[in-house]
Formats: sequence, structure tokens, C-alpha cells
Amino acid sequence: MASRSSASAKSSAQRKSAVKKSPAAKAGKLPEWNLADLYSGIDALEVVRDLDRMDADCIAFEQDYKGKLAEGTAKDGGGVWLAAAVRRYEAIDDIAGRLGSYAGLIHAGDTVDPAVSKFYGDVSERLTAASVHLLFFALELNRVDDAAIEAPCRSSDE
Repeated sequence: MASRSSASAKSSAQRKSAVKKSPAAKAGKLPEWNLADLYSGIDALEVVRDLDRMDADCIAFEQDYKGKLAEGTAKDGGGVWLAAAVRRYEAIDDIAGRLGSYAGLIHAGDTVDPAVSKFYGDVSERLTAASVHLLFFALELNRVDDAAIEAPCRSSDE
């Protein structure tokens, strides 16, 4: 029986030794991202401002362009009109990307802090809700592209 208890003690000691020698244990304190170029903190007023701006811009974009891409691009100056729409879309995407990147990186740096996890969840929810107003754009743009491709083919067949 004595040999079993000593073997048990050895395996326990070996496990503790293995943990101490792991690469993660040797690394020490890991570096932290400096995200100050994005936002100064999860409670920064700029975060609230950008979330509100993104919401408003998405709703306005949908009101201005939903159901209108085919007609708008078919008019004289349709390319200029479409380019303006794409610029607005890209501006919204820049804000959303900034917010999403910040929230994701802050959360990746500290997944156990409840305030950080709540912030990440709240921003993710707002991004998802705002994106609903933009879904039409790619769908309609694909239809405009298909119609533009089919029109020259029809006229050359005639």
C-alpha cells in the first residue's frame, strides 16, 4: 500500500511541476493593446455618440435609398448618384467597424470583467440592429448590376 500512496504523491507533484513549467506560466504578464486611438474607454462619450450616429445614419440611408437603386442608377448622372450612396454606406461601415473592433478587442483583452462583457454584448446588439437597415443595399445593388449586364445583351441580340 505504501507504494501506491507514494506513486500518487509523485504524480501530484509531477502535475504541479508541469504547470509551473508551462509556456504560459513562463510568459509572465502579457502586453495589453493601447486602444486609445479608437476610444478612451468603454464609458467614453464618443462611444455613445458614434452608436447614436450609426443608428441615425442607417435609418436615413434606408429611407433615402431602399427601393430606389434601379431607378436612381438608370437616370442621367446615375453613376454619380450611386457613388454618393456608396460613400454614405462606407462612412457608416467605418463607424460600425470602429465600434465593433473596439468592443471586440476590449473584450478579448478581458473576458471575465462583467462590465467589459456587457459593453461587448451591448455594442454587438446595436451593430446587429443597425445592420438590418442596410441589408437591402447589397441585394438591390446586385439586381441593378444584373439588369445592367442583361440590357446590353438584349440590345445586341435584337
